[in-house]
Amino acid sequence: MVTAIAIIFNLLTVSSQSVSSSSGWSMFIGQMPNVTVSTGREAVFTCIIDNVYNFKVAFLRVDTQTILAIDDTVITRSARVTVRHSIDKDERLSTGQRKTWQLYLKEVTPADAGGYMCQLNNFEPMVSQVAYLHVTVPPDILVNESSSDLAIKEGGNATLKCSAIGYPEPNITWRREDYQPIDMNQSVGVVEGSILNLVGVHRRQMAAYLCIASNGIPPPVSKRILLRVEFAPAVTSHQREVFQRLGEPLKLHCQCHSWPQGYTSWTYESNRLPSEKAAVDYRPQAGLVATDMYLNIADMQPQDKGNYSCHCSNIHGTANWTISVEVVAMDAVQQRRMAHSSWSAEHEEDEHENLENEDEFSSPPPETTTTRQTTIVQLSTTDTTTRKTIDANYRVTQETKRSDDDPPFLRQQKKASNKAGLPTSLTSKASANISSLFLLLLLITSLIDNQHPLA
Repeated sequence: MVTAIAIIFNLLTVSSQSVSSSSGWSMFIGQMPNVTVSTGREAVFTCIIDNVYNFKVAFLRVDTQTILAIDDTVITRSARVTVRHSIDKDERLSTGQRKTWQLYLKEVTPADAGGYMCQLNNFEPMVSQVAYLHVTVPPDILVNESSSDLAIKEGGNATLKCSAIGYPEPNITWRREDYQPIDMNQSVGVVEGSILNLVGVHRRQMAAYLCIASNGIPPPVSKRILLRVEFAPAVTSHQREVFQRLGEPLKLHCQCHSWPQGYTSWTYESNRLPSEKAAVDYRPQAGLVATDMYLNIADMQPQDKGNYSCHCSNIHGTANWTISVEVVAMDAVQQRRMAHSSWSAEHEEDEHENLENEDEFSSPPPETTTTRQTTIVQLSTTDTTTRKTIDANYRVTQETKRSDDDPPFLRQQKKASNKAGLPTSLTSKASANISSLFLLLLLITSLIDNQHPLA
């Protein structure tokens, strides 16, 4: 250290002696410019002097009065500091020549910011210039001084804080991660400032909030703060009363809104459903607020009717929803309509021909309606062959009932015709003709007796 000070003293002494022997005047050309660089980059100070002669040029740190370099000699022990100079060989310059001196400072840090002096040792006092180094620093968020994830009960107040450093001083803005408006006194997209106050928090304000710090020096930085709003469960469903046909599957659905998520279940008539009775499917949604609850019964039976309830509970309360389920069977009219709707075009033509030949199909007797409907209930909606068989049986039943009302001798004729292999329709017509003829004979006999009474 003593040696370095002695060298500097000798250099300054030589410079002072050189002033008295010089015949010209040294001077700075222009002002040494200020330097602005980002942290980690290289800063360069440029000092231009005319008529240097044998005078010495030094660079110093102003705030600490530290000598960094004299001429080509680096005084400081920092490996980040170097110095260079060049001579301008323009013949129009004075005999002393013009020299450009440059101080290089590599990998600058915010601690390097401040004033730097270029000093010429040719006068008492010596002349100098000062330039300032500005070290820009990208923004950085101070995690320890900023809010972390926060949980608050619905209706309370939430305060989110964000602290950041950088040069220039960063600006801080807030926005929701999902780009939804921030619900304050009015809905806004972005809020400025290091503190975000939310008063009377509602569950719709439950979201991830981003604190973004920027100062024009890339890159900007952000911190994610998740605000969870705790509230008691609420259960909703689009089903209140459900009517399901016998043998068909049943699917019930409820949705539970709650935070934190709690216990969910299904019950039947206040009894918890066993796993082998119904398939239960819980589907939590991505927002961690809504849970979809499904109940599936593969094959509805009469004993499955009743009240089904979905339940949801957490530390703040309990909620439920009840769905009334009725099991219904298709009546005869529905079965008949479904059977008719499944016929093909050719089957409809066959039916039309049968109705033209036999009038009794167009309007069956009232007393036989129940019998026919009971038969049709057993009919499959897709089995056409079975339907034809049932209709044929119905026609035989109808003819049998009408034949029971005929006189005894007509029934004997029909039986004889059936034994002979005659169609039933022909037998009926022949019987009708014989009956008419018999009545006509009785009428003629009566008239003859009236005209010729017995003596």
